[in-house]
Amino acid sequence: MADLSQLSDDELLKLAGRKRDIRSLSDAELLAAAGGRSTGQQIARGIAMPAAGFNESVATTLGALPDMVGAGLRAAGLPSSRPGVYTDAIRSGMQWLTGKPPTPEGTMENLLYGAGKGAGDAASVLIPATAVAGATRAGTMTNAVAQALASQPVTQATAGAVGGAVGQATDSPLAGLAASVATPLVMGAAGRALRPVRPANTPERQALIDALTDARVPLTPAERTGSKALGYLEGAFDVLPGSSAARQALRAERDAAFNAASLAYSGTDARVASPEVLNAARARIGGTINEIANRNVLVVTPALEGRLAQIEDSLRFVPGEVAGPVRARLEQLRGMALPTVPGTSHAAVIPGASYRTMDSAIGRTIRSTSNGDLRAAMGDLRTALREGMDASIGPEDQAAWQEARRHYANLMVTARAAGGAGAGAAEGNVSPLRLREAVNQSTGQNYAFGQGDQNTLARAGQSVLRTPPDSGTAGRQFYQGLLTGSAGGTGLGALVAGGGVLPAVAAAGATFAGPRLAHMAYQSPLIARYLIEGVPGLGGLADSAPRINRSLVAALLAGNAKPTMPGKSP
Repeated sequence: MADLSQLSDDELLKLAGRKRDIRSLSDAELLAAAGGRSTGQQIARGIAMPAAGFNESVATTLGALPDMVGAGLRAAGLPSSRPGVYTDAIRSGMQWLTGKPPTPEGTMENLLYGAGKGAGDAASVLIPATAVAGATRAGTMTNAVAQALASQPVTQATAGAVGGAVGQATDSPLAGLAASVATPLVMGAAGRALRPVRPANTPERQALIDALTDARVPLTPAERTGSKALGYLEGAFDVLPGSSAARQALRAERDAAFNAASLAYSGTDARVASPEVLNAARARIGGTINEIANRNVLVVTPALEGRLAQIEDSLRFVPGEVAGPVRARLEQLRGMALPTVPGTSHAAVIPGASYRTMDSAIGRTIRSTSNGDLRAAMGDLRTALREGMDASIGPEDQAAWQEARRHYANLMVTARAAGGAGAGAAEGNVSPLRLREAVNQSTGQNYAFGQGDQNTLARAGQSVLRTPPDSGTAGRQFYQGLLTGSAGGTGLGALVAGGGVLPAVAAAGATFAGPRLAHMAYQSPLIARYLIEGVPGLGGLADSAPRINRSLVAALLAGNAKPTMPGKSP
C-alpha cells in the first residue's frame, strides 16, 4: 500500500473527491481515490456495474406500482406509507441476496452501470408485453399494442443499454433517450453495409430462381433479389445510350439460355428455336418413334375394343359432319387389323406402321378442322389408340418409346411458344408468355395444376424473367437522372444554356460514359455478388438488422420514459 503519511489532509481530501472529514475515510478509500486499485479490483468492479444497474432497474420497476398507490393515497389525505418505501424494501432485499453494489466512479463505471440499467428498463417493457401478446386474442387492440411493444427484442435491449449508458455518463435523460432511439439507425446502417439489398423473394419465387439457375439461365441482381429499386436501375440501363447495348447483349444471352432450357426437354441441344432446329428435331424424334412402332404392333385388347365401341356408340348423339369422319376412321382401323394370332386370346393386332399412318392422319384432321366437336371426337379416338399402343410396346422398347413420345410432346410445346408474332419469335426465341400458353394447351388447360414437363420453366419465365413495363416510371426516371448527372437539374440543356459548347460536349460525354461505367461496375462479378448476397459469410446477419418503425420507436420511448419513484439510490 502506498505511503499516505507524506500527503497533507487537503491533498488526500482532493484525491478522494470528497467533502466530508478526511478522518472518516479509510486508507483503502483514499488509496482508491489516488488511483491505487489493482487491475483485478478494477475488472471486478467493472463486471459488477452492469448487474448493479440492472438490479436497480428491476427494483424500481417492481416497486413502482405499490409506491404509486401510496402516492395516490397521500394525495387524497389518507394514511399511507412513506414515499418510495416499497422500492427501497425491494432494493434492500436484492442487496441482501447479492451484496451491496459499489457506487459507480468514473466515466467507464458510469457507462457500464447505465448500460445495465438501460437493459433492465428495456426488459421491463419487453417481458410483460410479450406475456400479454401471447395471452390475449389475436386481432384485439390489447394484443396489437403488446405485439408492438414486444417487437425486435434484441434491438430494444441493445438500444436500452446504449441509452442508459449515455444517460448515466452525461447525467442527461434527453441524451440517453436520443442515443437509445439512434441505436437502431446505426444498427440498420451496419446491416445495410453487410447486405445492401434485402431479397424480396417468397419461397415460391426463390424456387423458380433456383430452377433457372439449374438450367444455367443467367439472371441479373434485380431478377435474383426481386428488388424494385434494382429493377428501376436496370430499367434505366436499358434505355440510356451508354449502357443499352450492353443490356441488349445480356438479354440476348439470357434469351438463348432460356431457348436452350426449353429445347432440352425435347432432347435437343440448341440455343435458338429456329425452323431449321425445330424441323431437324422433329425428324429425329419422329424417326425414332417410327422405328420403334415398325417393330411393334398395336394389340387390340378387350379394353381397347370396349373403348372404341364407346366412341362409336357416342356418335349417334353428334351431328353427321362429326359422326361421319370418325366412323370412317373406325372402319379404316378395322381394315388394318390382322387376323388373330394363333395361341393368343387377342382379337386382332394392327401393324405398327399402320398405327403410325392412322395417328398422323388423325392429327392432321385435328389441326385443320375448325369444328370443335369434330376436334374433340378425333382427340378421343387418338388418345384411345395412343394409350393402346403405349401398352402394346415390348419391354425392350418401352423406355425408348416413352422418352421419344415425351420429347415429341415437349418439342411441340416449344414450337408453339416460338411461333408467335414479333421480332423475338422471328429470330427463334421462345416467348415466356407463349410458353405458359403452350403448356396450358398441351395439358388440357391444366397449367394452374402444375402439369406439363415445362411447367416450372414457364412459371419462372412469367415471374422472374417478366420484363417490367417500359413506361417512364418515377423510379426509372430518378435513376436515369442520377446516371446522367441531371438528377439535380444540371443536365445537358442546363450546361448548354449556361456555359456554351465546351460544357455541352463535356456533358454529352458524361451522359454517355456515366451509364456505361456504372453498368460495367454493376455487372462485375464482385459487385453483382455483393448486391445479391452481401458480404460473404455475413450477409445473413443483415437480415436480422433492425428496421425503424413506429412499433420500435414506441417501445424505446416506453422503456426510457419509465417513471422513477422517490427512494434512495444505491
